Amino acid sequence: VTGLGEQFSEARYFSERNFGVVGQASYPFSKFRRLDFDLSLQVVKRDNLQYDSDGFLFQASDTTNLLAAPSLSLVHDNVLYSYFGPVDGSRWILSGTQAVPLGKESLSYTTISLDYRTYLHVGRGYSFAFRGLGIGSFGRDPQSFFLGGPSTLRGYDDLSNTNGSVSVLSGAKAALGTVEFRFPFITHLGLNAPLPISFFNIEGVLFADAGAAWNHGVRVFSNSGGSLHFVDPRASYGFGIRADVAYFLMHLDLAWPTQATLTNPQKKPKWHFSIGPEF
Repeated sequence: VTGLGEQFSEARYFSERNFGVVGQASYPFSKFRRLDFDLSLQVVKRDNLQYDSDGFLFQASDTTNLLAAPSLSLVHDNVLYSYFGPVDGSRWILSGTQAVPLGKESLSYTTISLDYRTYLHVGRGYSFAFRGLGIGSFGRDPQSFFLGGPSTLRGYDDLSNTNGSVSVLSGAKAALGTVEFRFPFITHLGLNAPLPISFFNIEGVLFADAGAAWNHGVRVFSNSGGSLHFVDPRASYGFGIRADVAYFLMHLDLAWPTQATLTNPQKKPKWHFSIGPEF
């Protein structure tokens, strides 16, 4: 996939150089709601590379793409935060982007998305978190979206390749749902060996994810094999911990996928490590 969200039909080597400007303006309706206007003007020069008979990469061709994409977003946010992230309230963003075709080298697409998140604090550090995401891109040069990895669909690879082809968890349309139960796990953990290290306020998480990405249609259920199961959507469940280590918020998750893939036919659990606040 390229820096502009273009997806190739097969694996290839290339290098990109991006030039341009990005601007944003906001108009607040109230303390918790606003309208954002974004404008992205970019020129992307891409060198397509191939191997020669001696095994060296050389530039086989080059392409130039132009992107002029204004975006309008309605944003709501009234969440309350703890140290690790939101614990109460809700936030959502409804966004539309139109890439304007200014010439034959310009990309042309329309992308619409809704990202909704809500949180329920039940007291004493316990909370529930829910997320629903739907996104679709249409037009001559639709964007591609990928699911998998610690920030979207845990238990599945992110941007993984199988036999040189792009992962099936990608497409011009995507939907994702997540539910988490967050709770205090360890208040204080002190280690004397091999180094004297202390960890404070380690948070535990139980989670379940489900999502699908497609281009021309999605098949939800199948009864093949004598049991009802998901087809295109992927799902997973697991647990994780959140800890403050040297001023960084560390995430460590263990997720079990419910569907087999070409890279994980035995549905083995997958570890995910990431840094940053909760969604």
